[in-house]
Order: sequence, then structure tokens, then C-alpha cells
Amino acid sequence: MWRMQYCHFNHPGEIEAAFRKIGVHPYGTRAMATKAETVPVYLEGVPCNVGNILKQEMLSLGGDAAVSRETVDCSRERTDVLLMGTRKQTEALAAKLAVQPFGLRTLSERLKTLLGRIARDRFPQDPGTGNSPGAGTPRHGGPQRHPRLLFRRRPL
Repeated sequence: MWRMQYCHFNHPGEIEAAFRKIGVHPYGTRAMATKAETVPVYLEGVPCNVGNILKQEMLSLGGDAAVSRETVDCSRERTDVLLMGTRKQTEALAAKLAVQPFGLRTLSERLKTLLGRIARDRFPQDPGTGNSPGAGTPRHGGPQRHPRLLFRRRPL
């Protein structure tokens, strides 16, 4: 049977390095890189009606959004939200939110800013407020030299 390992990528460049190791054509690398990169985004204090919209939009894109149990019937005023999807799904979500009411246009711009910063290897806490400790520094401690060490693998 084939060897199987769990791969955890800390940086988009690590995904591309894995594609190069496999021998993926550059066109395929560009087409698939956004599908391999997960972008979990945590939002605090979101109105429940907005939480419901985010959940439905992410589900429609093949992702998901974790919201509080009381969000469904809006029995509480606000909820935290964890958006879970690939980079491609998050980009699509940002595009869909750009035409929505309830402050979602602003969230769309903030998501686009976050995705741009991630692409440039900057990891802000909140692109809306500008709080970005460590912006511009790779979160994985800089580029790895050995191609086999570009991502963490755990045998299954």
C-alpha cells in the first residue's frame, strides 16, 4: 500500500514547493494553490443575522462557519464566527459579500486585505484596525532550506 502522511503547511510557498516536488506543471500550481491553502478567520461580536448570512454563504461555497447555537433563531444579539474554507472559497466569499448589506461590504474589504497580506507573508490580527504585530515577518520563522522540511508531516 502507498505511504500516507498528514501535511501541515505553514506558508503558501510551502504548498508550491510540494507541487514542485511532485512535478506539477506551473499552470496546475497556480490553479490548485488556492485550493490547498486553508484560511480560518475568527470574527468577534458579529450580529446574529450577519452570522447566519456568513454561515449560509460559506456553506454555498463548500466551506463552513462555526457560530453559536443561538444564532439560528437570533435568541442572542451577537456571536463569534470562525470562517473555515480554502483561500479560493474565502476569496469567493469576499466577492459575494461586496454587494451585501449589514456591514458585509466592509467585511468583504477586510477579508480582501487579509488575503493580500497573507499572500505577502504578513499575518495581521485585524486588518480593519491596523493591529498587526509582526506584520511582514514570516510566522514560520523564515524560509526553510531543505525541501523535505518545507511542511510538517505526520505519518498516519
